[in-house]
Amino acid sequence: MARRRLLLVLGLFLLIVVAAGAWVGFRGMAARKHLDAARAEVPALRTALLSADRSSVPARLDRVQRSTRAARRLTSDPVWRLASRVPWAGRTLRTAGGLAAAVDDLARTSLPELDTASRALSLKSLRPAGDRVALEPLAAARGPLMTVRSSLSATEERVRALPSSGVHGAVVSARAEFLGELESLRRSTDAAATAVEVAPPMLGRDGKRRYFLAILNNAEMRGSGGLLGAYGILEADRGRLKMRELGTNSSLLNTRRPAVDMGEEFRARYGRFASDSYWVNANMSPHFPDASRIWTALWARTHRGEKLDGTIAIDPVGLAAILRVTGPAGEVTADNVVDLTEREAYVRFAADNDARDRYLQRVARAAYLKAVSGAGDTTALVRALASAAGERHVQVASEHVVEAAALQGTPLGGAMPTEPARPYLEVLAQNAGGNKLDYYVRRSISYARAGDEATVTVRLRNEAPPGLPPYVTNRLDLPGLVAPVKGQQRLYVSVYSSVRSGLLAATLDGKEVALESEVDRGHAVFSLFLDLDPGDERVLTLRIREPMPGAPVVRRQPVVVPDAITVS
Repeated sequence: MARRRLLLVLGLFLLIVVAAGAWVGFRGMAARKHLDAARAEVPALRTALLSADRSSVPARLDRVQRSTRAARRLTSDPVWRLASRVPWAGRTLRTAGGLAAAVDDLARTSLPELDTASRALSLKSLRPAGDRVALEPLAAARGPLMTVRSSLSATEERVRALPSSGVHGAVVSARAEFLGELESLRRSTDAAATAVEVAPPMLGRDGKRRYFLAILNNAEMRGSGGLLGAYGILEADRGRLKMRELGTNSSLLNTRRPAVDMGEEFRARYGRFASDSYWVNANMSPHFPDASRIWTALWARTHRGEKLDGTIAIDPVGLAAILRVTGPAGEVTADNVVDLTEREAYVRFAADNDARDRYLQRVARAAYLKAVSGAGDTTALVRALASAAGERHVQVASEHVVEAAALQGTPLGGAMPTEPARPYLEVLAQNAGGNKLDYYVRRSISYARAGDEATVTVRLRNEAPPGLPPYVTNRLDLPGLVAPVKGQQRLYVSVYSSVRSGLLAATLDGKEVALESEVDRGHAVFSLFLDLDPGDERVLTLRIREPMPGAPVVRRQPVVVPDAITVS
């Protein structure tokens, strides 16, 4: 009898366990379906939030919230909570339930605040006139964005605390994927919060601001973009923009001594190029705030102490992004502005430099007037500028401390990252011939890692055609200005690595070569000068001791044709 009762109890217990397992399994599958439904709705919701027509936002937001609420309810009932406390086996349930709760919190708190910020930043109200940015919507969006930023950080911290070892593979993958999406959303929110924080004062909310507008030419490369070809003084007053002056680099006066003290490390690397006193070499550093600091100091030194508030730099690739939204400015279109300013102008005005300068000024003015004309969809224009900033074809620096620090945390700031715990890769090719041949230079870069050693291979090709005008091909670094081979380019090539790396060996076209070893903003940098004949390819290979684990942070130089980069 006792044995029969024991078997009955054991049988009931097993039945309860099986039933509980089936219950948990059923609810887990149902919860996953709800989360998949919410995720499927998110892209359309994102589009609606950024669209001028926001009529579908309430319904889409409601569908997302109903789905996440259902998933949370399914993974938080008493049976689920009891099962999640079972040693080891309960870890998967704790993580799954924690993920569902985190997603629901995100849907209930962060998404409504993003909706509020999006309504405040109605892109139609942001640009009431082409040359004016409304400041009130920026102020209204600040509070909601700060709330979202705080909420996302807290949610990310909670999800990272969820178990990941001893957890079912699908749940581990879901956790990792959600963390990735949280990080991406947090970065976007950080950028938006920074924008609404620094834009009002930078646009003249508290008084008139003046900025050096640097129009860069990628046909002659520099570390943070192209050569300073033309410039303007852009004035911002209570959100209204005005071009006060426009000229070419030939009208700017250099100084005999440094315009500003950039520090010993900067002088050691760039002093021989007079980067701190020579306008067209001020942006040899890949750290754009350095260029801004020098340009504004040079302006003050040569313009009776007139202080500027920062620098806005744009190159023809950035202008193309704007014109693709606003439409053409006379003969200048999104499709031809790069070719027109970096190749065609030198052919059309081969014998008249002054005429070419006047023409390029007209192009710059026409593009500016088109950009501030109010033409084009504001949403598309914001996206185009964001994309161009991400590739450093548009860069902004402020000489005001708080704004400068905020900008340097975003792609728009053009700041060189210093991440001591990560490998790093940046390859620069700077024009050392004083010509316009970089329009025809193409580069491919590969990075391969094996243990504590990284191999970086840089291939450079000169695709310059025959028959180019002397202004394009002349070598200003040579006494007679003419290269031994017409169209030969002289480049200063630098490979940046992590802060603790060291050079083991280097070859150029398979032969050992000695490189300069220096430090730039904490990064190890290895450099050499090389000549590149038309039609030729040269291959520079570096073996680098790299103690930092993981994949490298890769940063691209903004050039005419983006580098082909592979990382393995």
